Amino acid sequence: MDKYPRAQRARAIAKESDLTYTQKEANYFYWHCCTAALLLSQIDLNTATRVHVGNAVRMATLNAVGKKGVRASKAAHEEREAAGKEWSKLGLIREHAFPISVLLDKVLEAHKKGDIYTWRELKPYLKDEDFVHWNVLDSDTCLDSRAPLSAVIAALVRRFTVLAWITKSEDMSLKDKGLTKSMPANYGDDLLARYTICKIDLVDLNAPATT
Repeated sequence: MDKYPRAQRARAIAKESDLTYTQKEANYFYWHCCTAALLLSQIDLNTATRVHVGNAVRMATLNAVGKKGVRASKAAHEEREAAGKEWSKLGLIREHAFPISVLLDKVLEAHKKGDIYTWRELKPYLKDEDFVHWNVLDSDTCLDSRAPLSAVIAALVRRFTVLAWITKSEDMSLKDKGLTKSMPANYGDDLLARYTICKIDLVDLNAPATT
């Protein structure tokens, strides 16, 4: 039987120009999720080991969107258009719109609770190539089977990862409101709630500069 599903597997190996991340980044994403799951499953969680789990989750987020998948605030985008330099050379801040610390808490909670998720339940949050990496077969039996912790972590990372370039003043605004590493209360499904409060607007990196 072909791996899950044949048509999606074909799309998973499509030209890298069609993706915001490369096939190499997709492969690294898989291994970072597996590393986080292995650490949680095989060693005791403490201050020291939590750092390593956090690093694995952080690296997974970077590969989840890829270099071309990072968004930008309107102000940061205009600065780049005016300067004509690479993003990393503008003194801007690349950060997680949904703080990595909050995402890590969700990963740790999922591990601690030991909730069972099937592949079918995780499907809305995963990408075609994820099913290829985890060798999920296109069958009801497989889709309704329990997904491993690594896949649960992958689903959480893909669901809650939004990377963006913001200006130093916008970063300071987040700090002033106590939102550097936390989400506002009752944020619900709004992953950009921090930005909403601080009036930070995200734009498509391909959008023309506002004059």
